[in-house]
Amino acid sequence: MLQLQERPNLTVEEARAVLGLNFPAPSWLADYKYVNTVIHGNNMAKVQFNKGEQTVNFLISKGGENGIGTTG
Repeated sequence: MLQLQERPNLTVEEARAVLGLNFPAPSWLADYKYVNTVIHGNNMAKVQFNKGEQTVNFLISKGGENGIGTTG
């Protein structure tokens, strides 16, 4: 069986320090509660919020190409 490594819970400030990037974290999500920030590699962070069963994730990256396209 494959064991997944548990990801640490990071505050936005800790994730900013790890990435060396002062990325924005939305404060306009009044109904949502901040949950966690997950670091992906050396240049990406996922900021997670939830409201009950609903979850919102923001993927933030720094630097050049990251393999994620938003236009067709």
